[in-house]
Amino acid sequence: MVIKYLCSCLLCKNQLTTNQLKIHYGSKQCKSGVLFSQGIKNKVEKFKANGNKCSFCDFVGKNTNSVSQHESLCKKNPERKTKTPSYGMKGKKGLCENQFTKAEKLGLKKPEVSERTRKLIREGNLNNPKSSYASKESQVVIEMILNHLPETNNVFYHKIGREYFLKDKNQIFFYDLVFLDIQFIVEYQGIAYHPKSLTEDFRVPFKSMGTKEEVWHHDRAKERLAINNGFKI
Repeated sequence: MVIKYLCSCLLCKNQLTTNQLKIHYGSKQCKSGVLFSQGIKNKVEKFKANGNKCSFCDFVGKNTNSVSQHESLCKKNPERKTKTPSYGMKGKKGLCENQFTKAEKLGLKKPEVSERTRKLIREGNLNNPKSSYASKESQVVIEMILNHLPETNNVFYHKIGREYFLKDKNQIFFYDLVFLDIQFIVEYQGIAYHPKSLTEDFRVPFKSMGTKEEVWHHDRAKERLAINNGFKI
């Protein structure tokens, strides 16, 4: 049996399930204050009361679904949607070339990377690693936090391209929001990517993340490393 946990949106005050919150928060329905389910129900009632007739022309649909689709594309609808045909990929491909793509293009043997070069690349990635993935939901929450605080120096987070990280041997941990001057970290761990306990019925969204247990222990190791380096979380 699937258990649905209810919560309330801070912006529109609507009640919804926690799995819907990720796509709802800050969306069009959130800003309008009307949930899609409520909007659809109101539309259906309006179409039935009007005999499935279009509000802008004389079209009469067979059912509420057909008149709804027509109305959104109706030529007399001032806010109508327009269909844009898809003809596959647009733009030019392969404008960026390097020694590997150039060799492949000319039918030459691809250049080999020496072990010394590979080692330098690995060391470079460890010293200056690329930022990790950050969900849109987490960035919305982080900006809300920052908007309620006075201007602070040495703040690190994904959206400004300055994500703070700590290294433990060959493992690198990135942190969502770091106030370096006061050594304070905010970690946003949503329900989609982070189990809240080892007993929770959690399904890992991507195989590359490993098992539920591995994700759990990774999050705990990340916390311990920060605390051991003098941070509060």
